[in-house]
Amino acid sequence: MDIGLALQGGGALGAYEWGAVARLVEAGLRPVAIAGVSIGAINAAAIAGAREGDIVESLNQLWQSITLPAMPFVSPRIQAQMSMLGLPNFFQPRLDYWHMPAWDSLYSVAPMYATLDTLIDWERLNDPALQRVTVTATRVEDGAGVHFSNVERRLDARHILASGSLPPGFPMTEIDGHSYMDGGIFSNTPLPQLLEMLDEDQLDSLPIFVINLFPILDDVPGTLFEIQNRVKEITYENRIEADFGGAEALREHGQMVRAVAETLRTHPELGGSPAAQRMLRRRAYANVNVIDAGHAPGSGDHDFSYPGVMDRHAKGRAAAEQWLQLNLPESLSPAE
Repeated sequence: MDIGLALQGGGALGAYEWGAVARLVEAGLRPVAIAGVSIGAINAAAIAGAREGDIVESLNQLWQSITLPAMPFVSPRIQAQMSMLGLPNFFQPRLDYWHMPAWDSLYSVAPMYATLDTLIDWERLNDPALQRVTVTATRVEDGAGVHFSNVERRLDARHILASGSLPPGFPMTEIDGHSYMDGGIFSNTPLPQLLEMLDEDQLDSLPIFVINLFPILDDVPGTLFEIQNRVKEITYENRIEADFGGAEALREHGQMVRAVAETLRTHPELGGSPAAQRMLRRRAYANVNVIDAGHAPGSGDHDFSYPGVMDRHAKGRAAAEQWLQLNLPESLSPAE
């Protein structure tokens, strides 16, 4: 089964995407259109640029390279904060303290350029006949959301890292004379960008998976730390789903747009404007499946510790397994 993937940003929460996507692929689902933002863009690169097409192994190698080693005699709570000192294959703290007044970031992401070039088959990633890929970033000069797609240009590590250039931790990324920040600042759920890549048949039939890293619903926070975490969840939650009142309402909207599209097929003069065409692409909402990650602790997005990453990986696999059991039980391969 061919599928589409919309992968959110969320730092270390992206390990949940690793687990969920790996389980879907093991069950025979094949991503043919992938949109990612921030850590979702990095995961998208590992999926689309998987050497020899082995998506599961590519994701395994990516997360093994950016996860801190286990520390047997250190509590998980302390390990969860250790990435603040840097990740050898992802980012490292700046040490040029004499230039601190002119700093534009706290870390350098130079290690991730090398990591991506080692892991990713860029020729494969840039072949839209294998899969169409888009990553999103926020253009600093005008605050516009911009997408970089392998249908329109050749992608490289700059485009992936532009999507994850979250201030003040990471520096802006310059591409073709423009500066870019993290795409999640503009929108953390790249579903519209995914729809732009689909052909007419795929808009009607391609199953689409949104891996939802930030819960829409949560308890009222009571402490300053809990309040800060809830603000983060609301900022980066799936606004598209929230605007429609949940996943089921999103699919119902897609069904309504599908009915409109059927009517316009007999009256094409009514649906020829660019605005109408963008609206009609929303019929693909009827195909959306949302896999929710659930609530994560405040340290979740920067917890690249071995216990934290593997816990989220396991939860992602379990959530994908639940979807498979409910929807495709007759075609499942055994979960490992």
